[in-house]
Amino acid sequence: YVANSGNKTITEYPTTATGNAAPTITITGLPANPEALAVDSAGNLYVAMPSSVEVFAPGASGAAVPLRTITSAPTGGGGGVAIDGGGNLWVADFTANALKEFAPGANGAAVPTNTINVGFAGVTGPNFVTFDSHGNIYVSGQTSANVAVYASNATGNATPAQLIVGGTTTIVLPYGLAVDSANNLYVSDYSTKMVDVFAAGATGNVAPTRSFTVAGVGTAYTIAINNTGLIFWDDLTNSNVNVLTAATATGTATPVTVITGAATTLNGPWGMTIH
Repeated sequence: YVANSGNKTITEYPTTATGNAAPTITITGLPANPEALAVDSAGNLYVAMPSSVEVFAPGASGAAVPLRTITSAPTGGGGGVAIDGGGNLWVADFTANALKEFAPGANGAAVPTNTINVGFAGVTGPNFVTFDSHGNIYVSGQTSANVAVYASNATGNATPAQLIVGGTTTIVLPYGLAVDSANNLYVSDYSTKMVDVFAAGATGNVAPTRSFTVAGVGTAYTIAINNTGLIFWDDLTNSNVNVLTAATATGTATPVTVITGAATTLNGPWGMTIH
């Protein structure tokens, strides 16, 4: 799934899509720009917008009516939603410098079941959030130029188990995050137009194990990795999605394919998820 900020739509493509591929599903009529996406184990699609999160049924298309709208789950204009292993929704609240957890089925003005005050640890402008195979929570600090990793049971003013920060990291303006099957961390940097890769457990002022980009990339936003090891990296400026081999991409990498062209209807792709 891709969230298109240019026309307020969600488009779906098979992970085998290539070139000028038409979407298999398009959701239209969203009330605001979609910023981030997540899918739960039942196939429900969560669409984060600045003031709410809308939840759509599996296969929803066209001017679909959401199953639920969580009005107490604002992103504050940053983005960032993810579903943990228990089906709980996690929202990165950019303005409040917090991660908020909502129970499965949350609706309306639901009260968060847990809040991690990431600002307490120096993580400001929390933007995107993801999980590793151990249930640890990763969050990018857009305005603090860092990435924090919290234990699955973290709450309140918790201290991160890992905090990747400092000049050696080369992180400047982190946006999208992804974790592969070996728990290596991929950080998409809006400023440097690079993806920096950090080893599992990396913390402190540590150098990435490798970094890569794509020739001509315009605006580096979100990334996602599928179960075959392909990494999908969307480009808001060029309205395309670059597909690379996650394990080997380095330097100026050549994509396996690029999803691009009029038939794709991609328009300012911002958020992305794989299901």
